[in-house]
Amino acid sequence: MAEHHKIILNQSNDIIMDGDLQTDTLTCSLNWEKKFGPMPKDRYSQKQHFLSHIHPEDQHRLSMMEDGLKTEAGFREIELRVADSEGRYRWNKLRATSFKEHDGKPYKAVGLLMDIDDQKRAT
Repeated sequence: MAEHHKIILNQSNDIIMDGDLQTDTLTCSLNWEKKFGPMPKDRYSQKQHFLSHIHPEDQHRLSMMEDGLKTEAGFREIELRVADSEGRYRWNKLRATSFKEHDGKPYKAVGLLMDIDDQKRAT
């Protein structure tokens, strides 16, 4: 990644997510650790770690989003609660886009996890 992109990412609280839909693995940007604590190094463990932070009532929305990304390339967006490093749930918006191979099958998804807790609680 270009140095100027790293600088921009470090100035943001948003978390970049990169998912391989064929191997069912996930990688999160370093901003994850700032908000949610240490992330395992292994891509398989990172997905499980991410899922363990999702509020139980929001698991079905995330599952539906993932199913949609795996079956049809395109953009999806959901709001869900994610436990921070102290175990408090904060509202986040997850935006993700999946990409398809030449055969039309989605193979990769990239996303952005944004903290919207203050806005949600203000309404």
